[in-house]
Amino acid sequence: MNRWKTILGGTLLTMLLSGLVVEAAAAPHYQAQLVQFHRPVVVEANEIITGDVVSFFSTVTIKGHVEGDVVGVFSQVVVEGGAVEGDTVAVFAPLSLH
Repeated sequence: MNRWKTILGGTLLTMLLSGLVVEAAAAPHYQAQLVQFHRPVVVEANEIITGDVVSFFSTVTIKGHVEGDVVGVFSQVVVEGGAVEGDTVAVFAPLSLH
């Protein structure tokens, strides 16, 4: 009888912890600001940038939410289903809003 209690308790604990991990993965990821040089910038759908996103000589893809501005200098800027509350500017590169 004690063995079954241990197995049942371990199973319930595993299920509970698995649910917490899934819940944590679904929560949005916040970041203050994002600045990159020569590296692609991607704001994923579950990300929220509370500041600005700036890129030099690369690409910017916004699928999530940016509360500040998005600036690309010699960087293509693509807003793909995401949202930008501030200004969106691409200097010497294309800007695409989908």
